[in-house]
Amino acid sequence: MFSYPFALILLLTLPPIALFIIWRAGARDRRMARLGDPAIISQLADSVSPRRRRIKHILKLIVLALLIIALAQPTWGIAEEVVTAEGVAVMVVLDVSRSMKAEDVSPNRLERAKLTARTLFEDNEGNLVGLVLFAADAIVQFPLTTDSRSALTFLDAASTRAITRQGTAIRGALLLAMETLDERVAGRSVIVLLSDGEDHEGGVLSAAQMAAERDIVIHAVGYGTLSGTTIPELSADGQATIGARTDRAGNVITTRLEEDLLLQIAETTGGIYRRAGESGIENIDLANAINEIEAQELENRLQIRRVERFALFIFFGLMLMTVETMIPERRP
Repeated sequence: MFSYPFALILLLTLPPIALFIIWRAGARDRRMARLGDPAIISQLADSVSPRRRRIKHILKLIVLALLIIALAQPTWGIAEEVVTAEGVAVMVVLDVSRSMKAEDVSPNRLERAKLTARTLFEDNEGNLVGLVLFAADAIVQFPLTTDSRSALTFLDAASTRAITRQGTAIRGALLLAMETLDERVAGRSVIVLLSDGEDHEGGVLSAAQMAAERDIVIHAVGYGTLSGTTIPELSADGQATIGARTDRAGNVITTRLEEDLLLQIAETTGGIYRRAGESGIENIDLANAINEIEAQELENRLQIRRVERFALFIFFGLMLMTVETMIPERRP
């Protein structure tokens, strides 16, 4: 196994190099033949050992091959090590209700919110991260983990189809997020609410108060505009917009950013609220707010990894290089 197998393509340069060495040796012999004095040519040729010269060339090619293999970073065998995760527990609560498909922010509210979550997951620096999705119901898309790669995979799969019962119930989502945060992360927990703020359940501020009592900070980012817009009606495959969504009476449904509610949630818990803008500055503010929280030891876990062996190839390459320099071309 190799960490960078594409580097092995450089091995294809070795045959041309070997052919060049052979050609240069032949050109050298032809130049000597043009000297014209057989006695001088014989004397010069006898002073150099062709066998030693070939050995030196072969060693140089082997050294080059070993260095190329080392560049590809070969790995074999496994090693176990205990990894201590130090940081903050960040539970992202992502609104996947149909109103998040509104396009008053580009490309739409949900995709912008997922971009914010992606930024948090990619720059977690040892933090535990988790994801709760909500509409009328809430589900844990994945619990707290330090595995950013898996977190991003689950995030990419999040859509308005993830939850069948539509609506917006922020309170239930916050309560589920608090349940997912356990005693390991007491006092070092952050909930990041990504939503347009529309709520059909009520009791949201009571949930925020519960979070404040447990020293859980809630940061909120709002998506949408205060003037509002329509909600796209999508085709059966979800790929095309076929009009604007209407209610049972045939009236076009509009949706707007409910900024006041999101601001109150954040203020209740000592968090920050930002409205998503074109510049994306809210992502930077959010990351800075999380980084201000003092990190603590979150968990110890056993990590199994492949052992890198490139040092062996570099060692043997240096050894052969040393041997090559110690072999004289001329006979004693």
